Amino acid sequence: MKTLSKILFAVILFATTSCSHAADTQTYDIVVDSNGSGDYTSINAAINSLPEQNFERVNILIKSGTYTEKVVINRDFISLIGEDKASTKIQFDQLKKDWVANKDAEGPSVINISSDDVILENLTLQNLMPKIGPTAYVIYGTGTRTIINNCDILNNGANTVCLMDYKTGMYYIKDCKIEGTVDFMKAMGWCYIENCSFFQKEAIASIWHAGINNPNQKMVVKNSYFDGVDHFFIGRHHFDAQFFIIDCEFSDKLADKALYRKLYPKAPEKERPYIFGDRHYYYGNKQNGTDYAWLNDNLSDFDGSLKAADITPEFTFDGQWNPEVPKAVELKKAYEKDGLVYLEFNQPVSVKGDLKIKSNKGGELTYEKGSGRYILSFKSDKKASEVASAKLSVESGCIIPCEAAIYANYKPTTEF
Repeated sequence: MKTLSKILFAVILFATTSCSHAADTQTYDIVVDSNGSGDYTSINAAINSLPEQNFERVNILIKSGTYTEKVVINRDFISLIGEDKASTKIQFDQLKKDWVANKDAEGPSVINISSDDVILENLTLQNLMPKIGPTAYVIYGTGTRTIINNCDILNNGANTVCLMDYKTGMYYIKDCKIEGTVDFMKAMGWCYIENCSFFQKEAIASIWHAGINNPNQKMVVKNSYFDGVDHFFIGRHHFDAQFFIIDCEFSDKLADKALYRKLYPKAPEKERPYIFGDRHYYYGNKQNGTDYAWLNDNLSDFDGSLKAADITPEFTFDGQWNPEVPKAVELKKAYEKDGLVYLEFNQPVSVKGDLKIKSNKGGELTYEKGSGRYILSFKSDKKASEVASAKLSVESGCIIPCEAAIYANYKPTTEF
């Protein structure tokens, strides 16, 4: 194989107009339409069309309609984006015990996630199981870096949202309505929740956390509203856990019962190891009704220097991930090899649209392959070594990170 030529550094100016999530079919990789006007009529068919080892961000637009199917997300870097939250519905009637008795390949939930970097956005998700109380998942996930944004997640049963990667699981949930019964917002690992509304349909615990693999694992709930039937509880845990309840509001139906560890006095063998002790932190919360002493501010018990404003996604995920401020795409080097130009970035990137890069020396690079990896290759209509050393700007298409992020907040780097 021919050895690499001398590495040549370049500057790239990135266009920003091709990376929006506006409901325009041309900005998506796949369109699902139950009426038959898209690429597929079912969500599973769209996902199954992708390679099992998927390395690049795939944005799937789901057109308005009702999709009665259990969705299996078993490829990384999948975005399911509804055309309109109110009119884009994914639903199924699935009781957990029925699935256990008669297992199928899809899984026990309406949305079954076993992969990483999944985004659910602008959707109504519902388990149609009619009974109040039994376990009936709407979202069951075992992957990390899951984003659930601007969704209504509706259920009559327990464990509505159940995110269970206890080792590396990180989850970002924002602008969602979530309802159900026992432990209906359940997460292991790291979980950040903001601007959500919760409705508890039984007089029992609403949120649940487990942080058993790392003392820094935590659940943060900010600027959210809790309501439900009379005497509903805020939440509980069975394992070690860490809660931050910040600037939330509670209806007058809330019971006088703080976050608590579930014990089994008559069956102590069922109790889990408890190493870290109670870690339940409250700040700036409001209640419509009787003021409960346990809701008083105690953030100083965690760290006297920690302020409510410091409790961000970056704090929650211990600097491992910040979906609100994605890691900027940076060019590390550009070089020529065997007549092609290669651009190497600081992270895996996905190519969207018809990517063409223009040189200030008059040449043009046409994208060839590499989406989902660190290095992209291009054909050049000029001598490759000259184009690689030039100042470059995106003429069409764009490059985005593969890692899950809120792209509405993403500000592409314009210069390298």
